[in-house]
Formats: sequence, structure tokens, C-alpha cells
Amino acid sequence: MEQITKYLNPVFNFLDSGKLFKQPLMYLYYAIGVALCVFGIVKIVDNFDSFSYMSGASKFYTIMMVLVLLAACVFSLMFWFRRAGDLKNERFDETRFIAIPVVASLIRTIGEYLGLLIAYLGVCSGILTIVILVFDSPEAFKLGLIELFGGAILGYLIIVFLRYSAELILAIAAIANNTKDAVEVLKKK
Repeated sequence: MEQITKYLNPVFNFLDSGKLFKQPLMYLYYAIGVALCVFGIVKIVDNFDSFSYMSGASKFYTIMMVLVLLAACVFSLMFWFRRAGDLKNERFDETRFIAIPVVASLIRTIGEYLGLLIAYLGVCSGILTIVILVFDSPEAFKLGLIELFGGAILGYLIIVFLRYSAELILAIAAIANNTKDAVEVLKKK
């Protein structure tokens, strides 16, 4: 029996170390970054068909928004690659629960990305709407203010709520770990 377990021990150690969860998640982060960047660029190129039908201020607004969206594509790539790199340093094997910290990390990262992206796009779009489109439409100023403050507030709330959710998941896992440790100590007495 020892001969069989000798060959299975590396497999069990790999499963228990958290690498089974961490490495695929790291590759998922890389894939998400590339996919979001490519998707953003494809959507920008797809929308150039309507450019010739726009007025002067709308054309300038569209050019500026294309630059904002290209910056968002680069941000997406850099953000997800940075978080994949950060995942290398995270330790998921410190608790009895290995998958819970991985899921919490994913929730936190999605929340940070969505919150930052929505805040960035809302603020940039709002400022550009107020500065450029206000001359074409009297409603543009109100719309720009809604985009500016709505984007910033919504982005902040998304970051806070999803980070809170991730930390709550980790807290529940920590409580479960501590409870099990306390029960084992009491059993020894």
C-alpha cells in the first residue's frame, strides 16, 4: 500500500497546495485581459461606420471618446495582467479552505475592475459631454453631470460592495477555521 501512496503523494500535495486553483485562475486573468482589450478595439472599429453622418461637434466628441476607449482597453490589459502577477504572491494554502480564498480573490478583482472602468468611462464621458456637446444640445449639460457623478458614484459602490462580499467570504472561512481549531483543542483536554 505504501508503494501506491508514494506515487500518489505528489498528486495529493499538488491538490492541497492550492496550485490547482491558483494557476488556472492566473491564466484566466491573462485571458480576460487580452479578451477585453481585443473586444474593446473590435467594438471601436465596428462603430466607425456612423462617423460620416455626424456633425462637427459630434465628430470631435467621437474622436475624443475613441481615445478614452482605447485607454480603457489598455487599462483592461494592464489591470488583469497586474492582478495575475499579484496572484503569484497570494497564499491560498494557509487555511483548510483553499477554493474559498480563490473565489474571494476573483470576486474582489472583478469588483475592482468593473468599478474602476465604470467610474473612468462615466467621468470622461461626462466631462467630454459637458465641454463639447453642450453647444449642440441644451440637454447635454444635464446628461454630462449625470454621467460624471453617476459614473463615479456607481463605480465606487461596485468596488465597495464586491470587496465587502469578498471579505465576508474570507471572514466566514476564517471563522470556520478558528471554530474547528477550538473544537480540536477542547477535545484534547
